[in-house]
Amino acid sequence: MISITVPCYNQAEFLPRCLDSIRGQTYGDVEILCVNDGSTDATGEILQAYAQKDRRIRIVDMPHGGVGRARNAGLEHATGEYLMSCDPDDEFMPKTCEKLYQAITSEDCDVALCSIKVLYDSDYQMKFSDDNYYSLKFSGVVKNNHQILNNTDLSVCNKIFKKSLVEKYDIKFIEDRLYEDANFTWKYFAVSNKFYCLEEPLYKYYRHSNSIMNKTFAKANKSVDHIYVVDNVYEFLVKHKIFADYINDFYSFYKSYVKLAKEYGSEDCEDEIEFLDSQLQKKYHSWVEHMEVQRKLKSRDMILANLRSKVKL
Repeated sequence: MISITVPCYNQAEFLPRCLDSIRGQTYGDVEILCVNDGSTDATGEILQAYAQKDRRIRIVDMPHGGVGRARNAGLEHATGEYLMSCDPDDEFMPKTCEKLYQAITSEDCDVALCSIKVLYDSDYQMKFSDDNYYSLKFSGVVKNNHQILNNTDLSVCNKIFKKSLVEKYDIKFIEDRLYEDANFTWKYFAVSNKFYCLEEPLYKYYRHSNSIMNKTFAKANKSVDHIYVVDNVYEFLVKHKIFADYINDFYSFYKSYVKLAKEYGSEDCEDEIEFLDSQLQKKYHSWVEHMEVQRKLKSRDMILANLRSKVKL
C-alpha cells in the first residue's frame, strides 16, 4: 500500500482538484492522509465531505505548525510500505501512483521519481529555469553515483519512497522552515543505493502568487531558511557517519543554497545570513581538517605496518 500525505493549510480553492486527482488514480491501494494544519478557511469542511465519500481518506487535525510538521505528521500516521506526497494546490496524473509503484518495485529500488509538468498561473518568466530544474537528467535504473544528488530536483511530490528506509535512518522533514522537501529528499538520497528515473511528467505543479517559490524570489525573509536546511543535512550526514562519502556533493549543495539565500534574501536578514554562513563554514572546514588528519594518520599507520613486515622478513 502507498500512503499519500496531503499537507493542507488554507487551500480550499485548490483542494478539491488535488483530492479528485488522487481518488482517480489507476492504482487504488492507497491511503490518503490529509493533514489539516490548523486551516481557518473551508479546508476542514472540504476534507470532511471527501472523507465521507472515500473511506481511504484519513484526516489528521493539528494546530498550525507549518508544512514541515504537517509532513512529519503524515509520516507518523502512514501505514503503507511506500510513501508519496501531493501538495493541495497541485495534482497527480491518472497513472502517477501506478507507474511510480511499478518502477520502485520492479527493480527493488530505494526511490522512484518522475519529471514534473509546471503550469503557470503567474511567473511565466520562470519557465526556462523550471524546465531545466524539473526535467530529469537520468533514465531507468541509476546507481547512486554522486551525480544524481546535485542534478535532480529535490521535491518530494514527484517521488515514491520506502517507509522502511525512512524509519531505519529516522529521516524527518525540518520543521519551522521552508524548503523542507529539499531537506528530506537530500537526506533520503544520501542513504539510497538505487534509483529509478521516469522521464514522463506525472506530477502537475502549479505556479501561482502564493507559492513558496514566489516567496523566495520576492526578497522574503524566509530565504534564510536555505541555510538552516543545509545545516540540518550536514548534521544528518555526520550523525550517520557518511559525511566523508558526500563531502563534495554537500559542498556543492551548500554553495548553491547559500547563493540563493544571499541573492533572494531581504535586507532585513542580511546579517543573519552572513552569520549563519560563517558558522556553517567553520563546521564544514573543521570536519574537513579532521578528515585530513585521519587520512594522514591512516597513511602513516600503513607505512609503519609495511616497514614492520619488511623487518620481519
